[in-house]
Amino acid sequence: MFDDLIPGTDRYEVDEEVGHGTFSEVHRARDKQSGEAVALKVSYLQQEGELPRHTQRELRVLRALAGQPTIVQLLDVRQQEYAVAVVLELCLTDLRQLLGALRGATLDAAVAKAVAQQLLQGLAALHAAGFVHRDVAPSNVLVTPAGAVKLGDFGQARRLPGAGSTAAGAGPANGVSGPHSDEDDADGPPGSLTPGACLCTRWYKAPELLFNSRTYTQAVDVWGAGCIIAELLAGKPLFAGNSDIGQLAAMSDLLGSISEERWPGVRDLPDWGKLIFQEQAPQDLAAVMPGVPPEAVQLVGALLQYNPEHRLTAEQALASDWFRSEPLPASPEALLAIAREALA
Repeated sequence: MFDDLIPGTDRYEVDEEVGHGTFSEVHRARDKQSGEAVALKVSYLQQEGELPRHTQRELRVLRALAGQPTIVQLLDVRQQEYAVAVVLELCLTDLRQLLGALRGATLDAAVAKAVAQQLLQGLAALHAAGFVHRDVAPSNVLVTPAGAVKLGDFGQARRLPGAGSTAAGAGPANGVSGPHSDEDDADGPPGSLTPGACLCTRWYKAPELLFNSRTYTQAVDVWGAGCIIAELLAGKPLFAGNSDIGQLAAMSDLLGSISEERWPGVRDLPDWGKLIFQEQAPQDLAAVMPGVPPEAVQLVGALLQYNPEHRLTAEQALASDWFRSEPLPASPEALLAIAREALA
């Protein structure tokens, strides 16, 4: 029944829908030639017959990072008259589902450390290639059937202005037209980026995005990683605002009020003047994350700096003493066992 709707059914036997987003739907499928289980991410072409911008971006990243062990892998691309199917390795679950199944319980310490380490490795590879993800959230951190952690969903990702291009990230594949350039986001001057208000899952959104910056850096991804690592260790989100203003208020409650002294240049951001918060001192992060090792608290604090220039890079974060202390990061088998138990 999918033959008229989904490209690639000559090669792939399509099963159930396993995910649905604003711009695409994901189906489980089986490669008729190899028997391998895969994921088909289906999007519909624009009126001009071009690939949607989110698909262009995803393909550019996936091609540039082919072979990276902590990035979800592109297997194939299939197109028919009205739609395109991006064929990806099939993952077992994502971190959002896993954390939800735990119902507020914390992950095993070694497993949490392994997830954090692989997330940062994925970001380090992405950033080294010149890209920014712009939606680092638990739903985009995937767990494979082998127990590996991979960064996925690059529909909002783009190469930052000034970053060099790579041959792997451009050009056609499998008969599908190559993506058009998106080195400049729409509706802005050359070199500007999509306004921060349009990006990212709220609870993991960096403060510069909440103030609607168009000149942010890869540090927005690092903030999201810091929020995720804190949630892995504490068993709940650090900042659970129900609006962008509520999100900034939650940050101020924990990290102290945002000010020009703490973050030089913040007053120049587009939405700065629309928000006024009372002066607040920062709380002790260790008290908010009881039982968490000091090295891990220090890492989270270094990732959640208001000033983007003061945040660790993903590569620097991987050098944290936390990753070398006991317990060491767990094996893939340990994460897989927890994922299967939580999702049973």
